[in-house]
Amino acid sequence: VESFPSSHVITVHLPKYINPEMVTISVLRGRKLRIVADAWHMEKDCKCHYEWLISFFSNDIDLNAVKARFEASGLLVIDV
Repeated sequence: VESFPSSHVITVHLPKYINPEMVTISVLRGRKLRIVADAWHMEKDCKCHYEWLISFFSNDIDLNAVKARFEASGLLVIDV
């Protein structure tokens, strides 16, 4: 997580077998962001479930304006 005066940027390097449709980002009460990446079709062959819970302590963040992009390299970038 990189923090700036007016925003935060979260970057996550995901394995190549995780596609954008396998990622869920949700906002929770208490200024929390949950990121789940799950290759459910591969669960028998590998550990393919990843989950992060990020808490923000700043009252000035706007979790209604979360934007995410998935780059071809497998990098997930989330702007808060």
